Amino acid sequence: MRIVLTLIAVLLVIAAGLYAILRHGVVRIETEDEKPAADLRKLQALPYLAHVEDDPNPDVSGVTVHEEALAFEGLNLLTSLDMGSSHLLDMKGNVLRSWHAPDSIQGRWIHAELDRDGNLFVIAAGAGLLKLDWDSRLVWISRPSDNPYLNKRGEGYHHDLELAGSGDIYVLAQERRRVTDPYGEPQPKRPWKAKPPGYEIRDNSIVVLSPEGTPRSKISFYDLAGELLAAEIKRL
Repeated sequence: MRIVLTLIAVLLVIAAGLYAILRHGVVRIETEDEKPAADLRKLQALPYLAHVEDDPNPDVSGVTVHEEALAFEGLNLLTSLDMGSSHLLDMKGNVLRSWHAPDSIQGRWIHAELDRDGNLFVIAAGAGLLKLDWDSRLVWISRPSDNPYLNKRGEGYHHDLELAGSGDIYVLAQERRRVTDPYGEPQPKRPWKAKPPGYEIRDNSIVVLSPEGTPRSKISFYDLAGELLAAEIKRL
């Protein structure tokens, strides 16, 4: 009888262990509800996070917290990537002015800067660099495909621009180009391939435009540092 009771107790312990494994798994994974609230707020604050699956306050938008003691007074320029628009906001989130692209120009707005005269300069994906006046009218457009300093292969303005005190505009650009290999020696030509020797890279540059949007010069990052880096790699 004692042996039977012992076997029953052992079986109950094993059954309880199997149930725990099947119920929770050997390594327990936290559910979304169990994640610390602070970590969730940090995740939602990421600038490239465009969508939150479970928004606790779906009807709340705009500036919801304004800690005046921790913030500098001023105006804020907010650019919407997907909506193709920019908005000038005060410290309480009120919209003071809005800019929208003309109907003839399509493309997401990657970055925008506002000058002291109220003109907005916008990098629009697939279109180029736009200058809009205070009333959102198009002043000029600088298309990378029309830029004589770019080689027309995979070219485009992207990510950032800077307005200089002289009125010149500095904008990041990229283009495809062929260079010698990282060890400083060109690859031999292969008769069965039409491509010239070397490696194809995506070079980035700073393009300088005049206040009227006319390209003035280009500073290639590869030309500045590519050969130096290749020499360092060759010595390894």
